[in-house]
Amino acid sequence: MNFEQIRRDLQWLRGEDGVVEPSVADDVLARILRPLLLLEGFDMLVRTAPGESDNGFDLEASDRNAGPSEIASIGIQYKHFGDGRRIGTKDVRSLIGSGLRHSHPRLIVLT
Repeated sequence: MNFEQIRRDLQWLRGEDGVVEPSVADDVLARILRPLLLLEGFDMLVRTAPGESDNGFDLEASDRNAGPSEIASIGIQYKHFGDGRRIGTKDVRSLIGSGLRHSHPRLIVLT
């Protein structure tokens, strides 16, 4: 795992503050999270086409060691509003609702 690249990507994300297209920021976030989640036994689910439905999440991961009857997945939402705008109750409720609809027992929201 290249921790130096992860550190550079994290610094870039801190500085982008809503300036770049969301898809670009999501790609960088996926590059950061993929090796970290892999250490915990999770694989990132990759969307195959731009604009493909995201089920209310920017990224999703599944536990590669989970049995067929286990639901072991993570829904990940990245909010990069810019201008230091904070997420609100509505954003958190939406994330929880999406998690319930798509059977994600774990949710991560990053700002």
